[in-house]
Amino acid sequence: MKVNLLDVIDAIDTVSEDETYFYSIQDEEIVYALDDGEDDEFFIPLPTKEVNDYQNMVNFTETIEDDKKRDWFENAIHGKGAFRRFRATLERFGMETEWYDYLEASHRELAIEWCEQHGIVYDTSVRHEEVDDDWDEEDVVVEKEPIKQVQIPLRFVHIDEDNYMSALSLCDTYLQELDQYAGISSSSDYDRAQNYLEEALEEKEIYVLSDHGRFIAMAICRMNGCVTTITDLCVVKDKRRSGVARKLISEIQKQEVQPLQFEVPTNNPTMHAFLQAIGYAKIIHTTYTK
Repeated sequence: MKVNLLDVIDAIDTVSEDETYFYSIQDEEIVYALDDGEDDEFFIPLPTKEVNDYQNMVNFTETIEDDKKRDWFENAIHGKGAFRRFRATLERFGMETEWYDYLEASHRELAIEWCEQHGIVYDTSVRHEEVDDDWDEEDVVVEKEPIKQVQIPLRFVHIDEDNYMSALSLCDTYLQELDQYAGISSSSDYDRAQNYLEEALEEKEIYVLSDHGRFIAMAICRMNGCVTTITDLCVVKDKRRSGVARKLISEIQKQEVQPLQFEVPTNNPTMHAFLQAIGYAKIIHTTYTK
């Protein structure tokens, strides 16, 4: 599944309490509403209740560093007529641009989180405006420019019960590779991957890196006392040797204050070589099983 992120943002910007937009899984596009008789399983609702204009005003006010201005905004957003007073205060201090920039960033973040939650890869290309069909071609000068891409850095995402299904493909590939290291022949099995992630969620933490909605790296961590142990670490094949695993580990170190260690099967030479290359070459102990 894929979508242009601007389409999602536009829908969020224009939605009202009485309106609902959906993502059509079959057509891979945003639609206004379901037709009668359509099956809901083929449509994903876009964020609606999460768009809280009042909360955005509160959050925006908290970002204002100037004490005097912040006091004005805090007084404006309390009580009846808060929206009117808030806009009057924006005009008083000439901060309309800052507000709209903040609102745009807030809706973009909401759109990205929605895509990541539902496993939808998003495109950040800037669309060109279409020419009105009533215009004569001779009167319109069309300048062909390359499609611009809005660069969004890799995002560090915590996996929970709401978005773990988006990691099925990555987990499925990882489990197949584990079988290969063990000399076992296996094929894609999403049910197995789902069970693996669900069991991990019961007692472990799962983190991924998202590249425009596509989960490209995953780490499963066990918290045990004063130590965080990464029991599973994987990167999609086309992103290996590009620093992705290092970045994921770095983000986990920022998230978890306790020391970090790795639990790696002896039959996984690739992971052993990688960890030794980034300084985790010390072997603490060996576990024997029968």
